[in-house]
Amino acid sequence: MSRNPPAMITQAGQQLAAATSELAPGPPPDNYDGPTCGRLVEYEVNTECAPGSEPDWNFRVIGPSRMEIRAEARPSGKSHLVMFTPHDGGVYNLHVTNHDVDIRGSPFTINVVNDPTYLPPSGDENKCIATGPGLSATCTQDQATHFDVDTTNAGVGRLAVKMTGPGNVEITPCPPAIADGAAQSVSSRFEYTIYGPGDYNLYICWSERQIPGSPFKVHVS
Repeated sequence: MSRNPPAMITQAGQQLAAATSELAPGPPPDNYDGPTCGRLVEYEVNTECAPGSEPDWNFRVIGPSRMEIRAEARPSGKSHLVMFTPHDGGVYNLHVTNHDVDIRGSPFTINVVNDPTYLPPSGDENKCIATGPGLSATCTQDQATHFDVDTTNAGVGRLAVKMTGPGNVEITPCPPAIADGAAQSVSSRFEYTIYGPGDYNLYICWSERQIPGSPFKVHVS
């Protein structure tokens, strides 16, 4: 019995591919009602399975910076509603998996256009400062290392970290340190261990935008 039945992805009653394939990042055209920066995007995923099956659905949205962005999935009858708000124009990918296997057609491409009237979150990714041995060009596999990201002057935002490469990676955020005095810095530490040699990319984003230096190149020997 197949765990990955075909799925219909729709927005406003139209198939996802038909709704987005001809659009490109930029100001929305006249009378455009598709995905736009700052507006809630909602897609319906038909998740009906064969009788007797035990599905394990998972929904992830990857933004233009190749970082996962916050998305919500709600059951709705024989479907799931997947919702997120894009803050940047560009290509987004909606991954729909069942038992950790992409369904047919996944990831689905969503092209979001810019809206000149939209003001993105107030955070400034250029004010973030990343330091530490975990950002060095080389490191040793199976050996933990770390890095710090200072967001004191970056305003309001959300910090996201991701590493890609040929092997498995474990990234763990450390508990924040409590500083004395009225003027406290805001710094986050992350520890990671890489289990396999090769070339890796470390992405650090503030409000879904890459900070200076990201992606950091790390060679593991």
